[in-house]
Amino acid sequence: MRLEAQAGRVQTAWQLYESLRQTLQQELGVEPLAATQAQAALLQPIALSPLAQRLWEARSLYAEEVRPEFWARVLEEEPYAVARAWAELEATPPPPLLPQPLRRHLCRRIALALEAQGGEPSTTARYWLGALEPERAYPQLQTAGRLALQQGKPNEARLAFFRALWTADTAPLQLEALLGLAQVAELQGDLDLMEALVQRLGELARRHQCDRAYFEHHQRKAGLRLRQGKPQEAALEAQEALEVARRLADEERIALARLSLGAAHLVAGALEEARPHLEAATSPKPPDPAAGPEQPGGAVRFTR
Repeated sequence: MRLEAQAGRVQTAWQLYESLRQTLQQELGVEPLAATQAQAALLQPIALSPLAQRLWEARSLYAEEVRPEFWARVLEEEPYAVARAWAELEATPPPPLLPQPLRRHLCRRIALALEAQGGEPSTTARYWLGALEPERAYPQLQTAGRLALQQGKPNEARLAFFRALWTADTAPLQLEALLGLAQVAELQGDLDLMEALVQRLGELARRHQCDRAYFEHHQRKAGLRLRQGKPQEAALEAQEALEVARRLADEERIALARLSLGAAHLVAGALEEARPHLEAATSPKPPDPAAGPEQPGGAVRFTR
């Protein structure tokens, strides 16, 4: 009976219960156990219209939403018809577990409706994951992580970025998720997480031969070693980051790497070695007419 109900075959499950009840009554003169009767009560057929039945199933996945307009979008029906179907559900028990194909379909429809109305990103992502479409969950998770950081909720941001990393299936997306987690680690001063992220960035860079990942690996490892009181190791990593940044011909990354290199020398007490890197990193570059409008702040904006 439970298996049939979990598979969504409610009528079959109810018929099994009725057969059991009649057999017990005829052969032993007893009723099913109270626990069995309680479970069967959830299966008892209810005279619902087809639309009310569909609404009943869909709401089992997102009970907190009560607006008929939302469910009209999910079910692709008129809001007035959905409102009438809603009235039929006032006395219905909770539905059993839905069959997986129906569950995926409804999760997809709910995710689309949430996107259309600008729903909360982490909730929208949850339904895309329920629809087994992680590629559509990814941008929602990234948005959720960024919003959580802006709102001063690093633990929520950490969860969102970890979930984004789990859904990412390409090197650029994995890199983006790792950098989001790195922001959280820096904000919380979590050196263990940063160590793990540095290692993961290195693996990503080697696997995909990605210079952007190589830069982030060395640059963030330099910052980590500085925090750990290892300026000599930090200088080596910053030098590697500088070489990658020059290979990328990226002025902002070059400035960031030189800031790290200068800071490492400064902490090590090598002021003369630190000076040219710090001066070069913080000196404004002449505007490049071919580069379009200048972005204010540059690398200095990211310096702690």
